[in-house]
Amino acid sequence: MFSNEVLYFKNTVYSIKTESDTSGNQFYLNKYLLKSETTNFDYEFKWQFPFERKNIHSAHIFYADKKNVFLYVTVQGGAKTGQWVLKLNSEEGKLEKATKLNDKGETNSYEFGDFFADKNYKSINLIGQKYTEAQFNPHENKLAISNAVSTSVYYIEIDSLGELTVKQDFKIPINDVKTGTKKTSNNYILRFYGFSKNGNGGLSFTSDVFKSVNNNLCYVYCNTTVFNAAPMDDKLTMEKNSISPNLLIEEYYSTSDKLDINGKLCIDSLNQFEKLFYKPLTLPIRQQLKMDDKKNPLWILAKHTTKKNGVNFSFLSPVKGIYKVTTIDEMNESNNPVFNNLNSSSFMISSQSEEGKYQIKLYNW
Repeated sequence: MFSNEVLYFKNTVYSIKTESDTSGNQFYLNKYLLKSETTNFDYEFKWQFPFERKNIHSAHIFYADKKNVFLYVTVQGGAKTGQWVLKLNSEEGKLEKATKLNDKGETNSYEFGDFFADKNYKSINLIGQKYTEAQFNPHENKLAISNAVSTSVYYIEIDSLGELTVKQDFKIPINDVKTGTKKTSNNYILRFYGFSKNGNGGLSFTSDVFKSVNNNLCYVYCNTTVFNAAPMDDKLTMEKNSISPNLLIEEYYSTSDKLDINGKLCIDSLNQFEKLFYKPLTLPIRQQLKMDDKKNPLWILAKHTTKKNGVNFSFLSPVKGIYKVTTIDEMNESNNPVFNNLNSSSFMISSQSEEGKYQIKLYNW
């Protein structure tokens, strides 16, 4: 249960177990059922699904309902190389359908971003970044996306029979902003959330932007951007937008401390590249984002200061037409402060102010 690859659905838990030996890795999907709601975390093992042993590189559980559980799987090597969506029967753990996202002979990589399950059409909709073999080649341990002028985002819809009914790419411009006299080589990745489809068939999704400097395998949060695509002439057209860093956000948590992990995503090697797009953040910077009446983005940010052993919560919003960072509250780390978003206009920050006393502050914004 301490693995990152765990998904909870009501009283059910799905987890991925990996065993390694000289012949490679063996992946298993396990299902557990809560024995009783009146006891603490006592689970009963229900079934295990063993993946094909050959060439499975990674597996990510992303959705489950009463009938099925879905996984995003990357295969590296052999005729099945590429990205797959597996659909399993949740009662028996049997594979119902395996859908390959890559076309025949296609060498592009489709990184998992976000999804939504359309219950009306019983379809699974996926969105994420797509890389060509020249940009990302795991066999050659190669990542060549620095100083790119644009990035490619895919949208895929899979129907109830496991067939790809929609497959479209969007090219989004990258407007890199560099400060100082020292030349740097930057590259950006996107982590999607809030993916949805409106009644007219248009799409909306939000992306946290992360930046890496000089091909470092650590990425830091630098902005959040909202994207919309509308149907036009039998396809979706993206509204004009771009990817760029926000210097005020970067300045907010900037520090000389090399051990600082605010808003930071790191991997040990390029072999774990796909995990950058869905692994949990230890200390996320963005707590919440919304648009005001004039469609200006408003942020609630948080940072942990090691030297002061504190946590700072701040607004990033226009003040008399100029974006500024304004402190909401500062608390001691030992008080375990917690941010909770309630709705689009209110949130609360709670903490253990002293022994026997728990403090909750309610805010409107």
